[in-house]
Amino acid sequence: MQLRNPHLQLGCALALRFLALVSWDIPGARALDNGLARTPTMGWLHWERFMCNLDCQEEPDSCI
Repeated sequence: MQLRNPHLQLGCALALRFLALVSWDIPGARALDNGLARTPTMGWLHWERFMCNLDCQEEPDSCI
């Protein structure tokens, strides 16, 4: 694709440079490697436990 308008060429070049600078400056995620959050939190019940039966009046043992 050729841009014939020199102002459009300059605008595209500046926009690409700006995006490159902004994306270069984004810091990565910082976290401790201490083993936490590798398993679900306490009290978490997966959907298979409910088996689409969400009535806590009839089955109070399956509700939290």
